[in-house]
Amino acid sequence: MENVIPITHNLTAVAYYIYLPLTLLLTWYVAYNLFKSGKLFMLDIFRQNELMAQATNQLFKVGFYLVACGYALLQMPVHYNKLVSDKQDLLEVLSSKVGWFAFFLGFLII
Repeated sequence: MENVIPITHNLTAVAYYIYLPLTLLLTWYVAYNLFKSGKLFMLDIFRQNELMAQATNQLFKVGFYLVACGYALLQMPVHYNKLVSDKQDLLEVLSSKVGWFAFFLGFLII
């Protein structure tokens, strides 16, 4: 009988398919709630000038999306010099990456 090398399952791509939509959804949720409430502060800062408050709020929102999505993409690659080979590895990688991303969003708001 020949020596058969077992095929290891690489779940790294699965981690990416879960991580990216999850972080994008989290980014959208935080941005939606943050900038919905932020409009009131902008109105106060710009002395009820609706046009200036709306324009500034929109610029901040675009900047927030760019920074958050850029960080999510930079954080995405798995660099553990090993394959994500089972469900436990998959959950550990996802919890670490999504946890750090959520922490980053919280820090970005401050």
